[in-house]
Order: sequence, then structure tokens, then C-alpha cells
Amino acid sequence: MGEKERWDRHHSDRMLRYPSEDVVRFIVRNWETSQSRNGLRALDLGCGSGRHTVYLAKEGFRAYGTDISAIGLANAEQFLRQEGASAELKWSALDNIPYQDDFFDLVLAWESIHYGDYSFGRRVGGEIFRVLKSGGRLFISFRSRDDNHPGEETAERFTFEGREGEEGLLFHLYDRKEALSVLEGFEIVYVDRFFWTRYNQSQLNTSFMIEARKAL
Repeated sequence: MGEKERWDRHHSDRMLRYPSEDVVRFIVRNWETSQSRNGLRALDLGCGSGRHTVYLAKEGFRAYGTDISAIGLANAEQFLRQEGASAELKWSALDNIPYQDDFFDLVLAWESIHYGDYSFGRRVGGEIFRVLKSGGRLFISFRSRDDNHPGEETAERFTFEGREGEEGLLFHLYDRKEALSVLEGFEIVYVDRFFWTRYNQSQLNTSFMIEARKAL
């Protein structure tokens, strides 16, 4: 089964609808009013079923979403229609963004870049830098090494085969230094962490969240 088929299976029985609170805070902190967002192009990279694509569109951005899963994109299109919102959706891998250089004012890569090995993450970081305008903002999360949810480790250290709903998916656990190296060339605004537990606190999920800016 290929990567596309694995993601199609993942999205066939899962559809998140509500945006992350951290994403909402990031948007409000940088663009407090709808007028300040008018006309800005915002990319939801690895949009899945579109929870953040819909949020960006309803908040006044010109929203775009890309994903490798056709089922995820179909879910996102349906969600947009249900919410009376519009966005441009395209099929693509994270490391091959189908837009020209200096196109976006904002890129959101939430809970997506860690699905691959470290070299994949470096390629994604380069693509994000390419498509962001000078002065554009990035908000990105990296699953961290304090996470106790990994499956079987691969030949590359800290890269794992997923389990419990992520079977067949490859993901990499980052430390702070690695995460920042993916964002080479960016100005780092801040680095923070978020944590959550599941199954009566038996499973810890933790990630870095980083706001960055492409220099003028």
C-alpha cells in the first residue's frame, strides 16, 4: 500500500471539524480584525479534511489547502460547502507545493510535517520558504521526542512506523535543534510546546509549535 492509499484510509473514517485553539490564538495575535486579513493568501499545508482550511476561509483569508489524500480533499470540499465557505484545494505531497515562489502571506503546517523522516522535513521546510512572501508568517508544529506514542523505530533513529490509528504511516520525533534546522533561513518569532494525554493519561502526545517569519 502506497503513501496516498494509507492517507486515504486514514481519512476515510476520521474527520476533524474544529480548529486547534493554538491556531486560533496565532491568527488573532497576528491579525486581530477581519479587515487586516482581507486579501491575504493563507495555505493550510496537509489540510486533511479541512478543519483549518474552513477556519481560515471563514476568518477572511483567501484560503488554500493541499493534501496527498483524495478522500481528505473530498471531505474538505464537503465541509467548505456545509459552512458556506470557499477555498482552493489541490492534491500534492507536502514537499512539492504546487504554487509559485513568494505566493502566500501565511502558511499553516499543523500536525503534518512530522509524517516522514528528517530529510523529508527538511525538504518541506525549503518548500514552505519558497512559497512564502517576504514578511510572510509560518505557524508549524513538530511532534517531539517526549511523545510516548511511537510504534516500531525504523533504521533512522527517532523515525517510527505508526500504530493505533496511524498504521503504515511514517513519522519522525523532533528535538528543538532539529525542528529549528528544518526552518533554516526563517526568523524565529517563538518556540513553545503543547501537551495532551489520552486513555486516562496512559498516552502522552507532545509537540513543538513554532511561529516564524520570512525576512523582508
